[in-house]
Amino acid sequence: LKAAGVQRPILLHGFDATVWHFVRRARRQKFSTRVGLEDGKLLPDGRAARNNTELVAAAVSIFREGAV
Repeated sequence: LKAAGVQRPILLHGFDATVWHFVRRARRQKFSTRVGLEDGKLLPDGRAARNNTELVAAAVSIFREGAV
């Protein structure tokens, strides 16, 4: 999209196995992202999330700590 000159925000959104890959890529490329139980139920370490709060906290941690 960037190469095509699209001047709109880009949101990367994964599903199941791709959720955390896209969260990390969004951080690296300064894109937007989203996570929630409708996207995937596992945390980055493979444990099942109890709720959306855990998923969002994991995504925020990736953005804040620079974990790629």
